[in-house]
Amino acid sequence: MLKLKSDYYQTKSTKLTYRTNRKNERLSPKRCSLLFEAVHNVPAPYEIVWKVNNKGNKAQDINDLGHSTKYQYYEGNFH
Repeated sequence: MLKLKSDYYQTKSTKLTYRTNRKNERLSPKRCSLLFEAVHNVPAPYEIVWKVNNKGNKAQDINDLGHSTKYQYYEGNFH
């Protein structure tokens, strides 16, 4: 079993503001951080690959269309 939880949290004193694009899809608010939590019952050792795919002109302009990070867990510790 794997369950993913995610949430935004403020990093500045401004209120989180959600906008939508032309397709009426909700966009991530600016000036915030994301918190993700994976709840599972997989015994160690295991590996998690975190992959981010950014879209749009702004992501392309700042050359941030995506990246990935790999974590390896052994006996409750990660590396």
